[in-house]
Order: sequence, then structure tokens, then C-alpha cells
Amino acid sequence: MKLDGVWYSLDTINQQATVINSQDRDYEGDIVIPSSLLYEGVIYNVLKIGDFAFSNCVNLGSISFPSSLQCIGAYAFSACSKINSLTFPKEMKSVMQFALEECSGLLDIYCPTENVSSASNAFEGNDLSVVTLHVLEDTIEKYKKTEPWCRFGNIVPLL
Repeated sequence: MKLDGVWYSLDTINQQATVINSQDRDYEGDIVIPSSLLYEGVIYNVLKIGDFAFSNCVNLGSISFPSSLQCIGAYAFSACSKINSLTFPKEMKSVMQFALEECSGLLDIYCPTENVSSASNAFEGNDLSVVTLHVLEDTIEKYKKTEPWCRFGNIVPLL
């Protein structure tokens, strides 16, 4: 199903939605993913950005994640070079392999949660020395000791 230019796969049993890729790779501009969507009278919670969902969408400017989001799938934002900032929601649990590979414009990631599990290669092909990771103040040391977060150039408290 397509809503506001974004494609979703619907799990009718669990009433969950996953953002999926557009076969035309035509996602561009600023995208806002809702926490839930209504389809045929049923509310579906958006919990995941699926594998390859925005891969190679070189004209994708920004993405606003829903508060319900828990997982970013493999290669989900691979080669999205115009994205410069991402804010993970508090419910975020995992970032899969190569999810944000070669996002050359990435400068800031805001992570207001205590622990986000991430594949060590989730940020492959990025110069993480120029990316600032903003985390809860009492979690800074934890992130500094955990792959791949420890490779970020700056790990600072959220303001």
C-alpha cells in the first residue's frame, strides 16, 4: 500500500506496517513516516524501515522517524548521500547491517535511548570521525566502548 508517497507492507495479523522500497527508487525530498496508518478501517503501527527501503535514493533530503520505530533494516539508507542528520526515536532497538552505509553527508545522529543494538558494519563507508553522536549523558561511556558507536568522532550529551 502507498500513503503520502511511501510504500508499506502490512502485517494484518499483528497490525504492523513496514516501510518498503519503491521499485522506481523515486523517494526524494523530505519524508515523514507516521507512527501509525489507517487502512481499510484498521490501524497499523509502523515499527520498521525494511531492508533496502530507501537504498540509493540519492535525492532523499531528510527523514523523520515515527516514535514507534524499533528497527532500521539492512541497506535501508545505503548511499543516501544528502541525509545529514538523523534522530532515532526512544523506542529504537536495532540498526541492521549496512543500514546507513555510504551516507557521505551524515554529520549528526541523535540517539535518545539507553542502548541501540547495531551491526558493526551499519555505517560502513562513512567517515565517522566527522559524525557527532548525541546520546543521553549517562550513556556516553557505554557508547564509547561499543561497536560501531565507538568509532564516531564525537560522542556528546543530548541537549
